[in-house]
Amino acid sequence: MVSMRRAKKKKNFFFFCVCACTSSYHKNSTFFFNSPEERLLHWCNEHLPEKVKIANFTTDFQSGLTLVYLLNAALREEERLSQDDIEDMEPDDLLKHVLGYAEERLKIPQLLDVWHILENPDKQAMMTYVSLVRTAVDNRDQERSKLNQSMAKMKEVFHSLEDQLRNQISFLEKELNATKLEIEMEKGNAQTESEKYKQDRKNWAKEKDDLRNEIESLKQQLHDTKHEHEM
Repeated sequence: MVSMRRAKKKKNFFFFCVCACTSSYHKNSTFFFNSPEERLLHWCNEHLPEKVKIANFTTDFQSGLTLVYLLNAALREEERLSQDDIEDMEPDDLLKHVLGYAEERLKIPQLLDVWHILENPDKQAMMTYVSLVRTAVDNRDQERSKLNQSMAKMKEVFHSLEDQLRNQISFLEKELNATKLEIEMEKGNAQTESEKYKQDRKNWAKEKDDLRNEIESLKQQLHDTKHEHEM
């Protein structure tokens, strides 16, 4: 019974170790790559499509396509080499073009000679060159990360300004509507006052006519009284 328990504990411990190693591998993809060559090879294959995966730093770079894909990882989208750019190129022409383009765009010195790549490939020389490409890719990734962070901040500021403008527009629209309402009320009051003024003028004119008639009547009475007195 004791031996069975110990065996079960050992089995559980082994299972735990396997799970831990598997988890560590997923967290750090270079966990099982002990040499710089293996780590660099793994990095290359992470940036290469399935059709051009590599197994070495000599013959697998002779077509030139591997360098094209790796360089494109470090270039801006508008700078990348397309299929149209390299179509119908022979390996020597393609390698020459790629090495020159890398020096022009990424300032990577041409440490490699096309003839040596094709006829007498040097693993260490290619690894050195690919390491420079990897540095360029890392730098570009950092630039992209900073750019994305900057864009995110700009979007945040823009949305904040947009919200402020919307609130201000909403406030001004309310003020405008209130002002329009006040103007309409003033117009109504003015119209009422105008009609009242017109009516008052009519009343004043009537009163004036009445007074004029009364004055004429009094004058006539005075004239009649004077005439009677003279008689």
